[in-house]
Amino acid sequence: MDRHPVWTEWQKASQYSMLAGYYRELDPVISLSYATLHQEAMQRLAVLVHMYGYPPEYPSSVPAAYNESAFLGSSFFPTADSFPLPGLEPDSQWVQYGPSAGASWPVSTGPLTPSSWQPIQSYDFFPVASTGSGASFQPLLGRDKDKAEANNSEAASAFIRLLHAAPGQPELELRLEGAYDSLTAAFLKASPYVQAHQGVHRVQLFPEDSVLAEAAKTDAETAFELNLEAGIRYTVAVTADPQDGGLQLLLFADESESQEDRTKVRLLHLATGGPVDVMVRNGGTLFRNVASGSASPYITLSPAQLSLDLTEAGSLRLLHACEPLRLPAASAGTLLYGGTPPKLHLILDS
Repeated sequence: MDRHPVWTEWQKASQYSMLAGYYRELDPVISLSYATLHQEAMQRLAVLVHMYGYPPEYPSSVPAAYNESAFLGSSFFPTADSFPLPGLEPDSQWVQYGPSAGASWPVSTGPLTPSSWQPIQSYDFFPVASTGSGASFQPLLGRDKDKAEANNSEAASAFIRLLHAAPGQPELELRLEGAYDSLTAAFLKASPYVQAHQGVHRVQLFPEDSVLAEAAKTDAETAFELNLEAGIRYTVAVTADPQDGGLQLLLFADESESQEDRTKVRLLHLATGGPVDVMVRNGGTLFRNVASGSASPYITLSPAQLSLDLTEAGSLRLLHACEPLRLPAASAGTLLYGGTPPKLHLILDS
């Protein structure tokens, strides 16, 4: 028996919703693409229900007639070839039901006959706009609508954490306009990530454990501005400003790694002094000529326990011999060079 087109479109919409949720943390851009496809599939479903009839679980009342001709073009019913996303390659098994060559979609001429095909769940639709060239529909999705909005919110947001690398400073708190929580970190520690809207934010930094915290928030606060892009995780590092002895904020984009046989790592130089190299003890060099206040690119390694030596850039003058550090699988990390005296510290980024 042929599959009912309402049933087929419903399965596609459900798949898009599932994939949007799956990619929410792995790749927010792909997640947003699937959320958009889910929305479009629900619009097509509204048209198909009108053209082919309501399954028994749908309300029995017949909606006002739609302008079906606006939806009969093949562009409204794209083929799998037009979706460049995972799971929708040209050899996809999705059933395509656009009009074949020389054929046209049937046009409803009277009341819709209830269909014997059962949907997974009921949804209601109503048209919100109609013009001579097309129409749009507003789906009432309930909890699925909330999930789609959450997906869109995360895809349009950045994530940020605080790294405290300022010697002599107590635990610090950073408040970011547009973030849902403040960020708090002790010396040589990083806070958890918090979500923030993309764009330029004014931030305020003050001692968290000061007895004058309230006064610090209003009278003696240190203000900075940060520009955040959507879909990116950031580390904002607090360090001593070599120019005036105060504090400065440095912003770095973080990466992640999900494959079990890989690990990513970078060097973040937040100590005073000149550029440095990092090499595996009795082995090769991992990072070269990393200047103070900067970070190297990430490199990909196999998970391992490494003994590292940090030297002056371009020489063998040893500045720090690090205790063995374990780089865990399926993760990204930052080798922080900082502290008093400066040493290497591993901070996980994912």
